[in-house]
Amino acid sequence: MCASMLGSGSTPKISLVALGLLAGCFGGEQISQIPPETTALKQGLGRVAVYRASGFGRTIQSVVKIDGVETGRCKPGKAFFIDTTPGQHRLSAQVDAKTHRDVLVEEGQTTYLKCVVKTGFVYAVPHLVEVEPAIAMPEISKLKLAGRY
Repeated sequence: MCASMLGSGSTPKISLVALGLLAGCFGGEQISQIPPETTALKQGLGRVAVYRASGFGRTIQSVVKIDGVETGRCKPGKAFFIDTTPGQHRLSAQVDAKTHRDVLVEEGQTTYLKCVVKTGFVYAVPHLVEVEPAIAMPEISKLKLAGRY
């Protein structure tokens, strides 16, 4: 789809709307194609990987905070890393309602949190679900990196 927006011939034919869609096609690198040394953890830190594989509730793009500090957003098809000190941390996903999860971050280790949008009584609510590495790593490898915090 992205290649078709460039048009035919030598001169690209891109409208402002198409340009916005095209930016979405190339926003971030696919995690499986990023050299490991560029995402390596610094000594003394642990990592929380937050990701959202599903497009359900696409318009709900929750702000994720760690210990009250804003990091990234749960966007479909994206993942981001939070490198932080070892210990207990509270992560929250927020739109209108606020949900949180307490996680223990260990030095040199990665904790995986999947952002899952569940339908509530009135509206959809994001939830951060801790996922085992054996399940999370194949899912994350297909996503694009949205940032490091």
